Amino acid sequence: MWVEETVARFQSSHIRMCFITYSTDGQTVLPLTSDKNRIKNGLDQLRKIVPDGHTFMQAGFRKAIQQIETFNSGNKVPSMIIAMTDGELVAHAFQDTLREAQKARKLGANVYTVGVAGYKLDQITAIADSPDHVFAVENGFKAMRNTIDALTSKVCLDVTSVEPPTVCVGEPYHVVVHGNGFQNLKKQDEVICRFIFNESTIIDEKPTSIDNNSMNCPGPKLEKPGEGYFIEVSLNNGKTFFKSNVSVTSTTCVSTRMGLQTRMRTVQSLLPGEDRKGRQFPGSPRK
Repeated sequence: MWVEETVARFQSSHIRMCFITYSTDGQTVLPLTSDKNRIKNGLDQLRKIVPDGHTFMQAGFRKAIQQIETFNSGNKVPSMIIAMTDGELVAHAFQDTLREAQKARKLGANVYTVGVAGYKLDQITAIADSPDHVFAVENGFKAMRNTIDALTSKVCLDVTSVEPPTVCVGEPYHVVVHGNGFQNLKKQDEVICRFIFNESTIIDEKPTSIDNNSMNCPGPKLEKPGEGYFIEVSLNNGKTFFKSNVSVTSTTCVSTRMGLQTRMRTVQSLLPGEDRKGRQFPGSPRK
């Protein structure tokens, strides 16, 4: 089953999933959860469902929006909606779906569409965030397996590493943030690199360059040895941020007689406490 194979690609325990079907009405088969047993049970239920009736995709979007609003408690958290159809939407259903998709975007969701058979390409393209968010096959459900790799490479949004992991105290520098899903950005001027020293000290910078898997950002000046920060990234002008455990820490650098610099790692001091995501802050508190 295409859904089952796609779900298997998402290995992170922090990802919550929701299964929704729609025809004339929408039905939430599985509310948002990260519990693997509940997800497995939800997949079992999906196998038994044969939707019939009208192709009212807007009904499915409404259920998805309810889940986002309920579980995010009003906060804008990165979300992805993958809307699949095997039929054409009548005029009023298409217009209603466009409106619901826009509501979902305002809540921080990226919208992808998958056309299987009998769909209208212009409709699913208009509903999705962009043509790059559209996956369409002409040979029905059996051909859908060919879309899994391409879809999951775009949907999996995260920050994986940073270069360099240590920088010299008092010196200007840039960091290269590596990750997945950066191609989801709509406008480069909406991208923000966020540097979190602690819960009260946060610095935002605009990247100087971006590609599908990395971005180059000017780093904030570090004034003390052992000072550090976590890095987060927003692709939608700060509406939502992709959190990570990727961090940068300062080191003491001294000049040698040859005029070269040698980095001397200092003992990393940690803040007494974690942030709301359970991350232990690197470095000393910034005053």
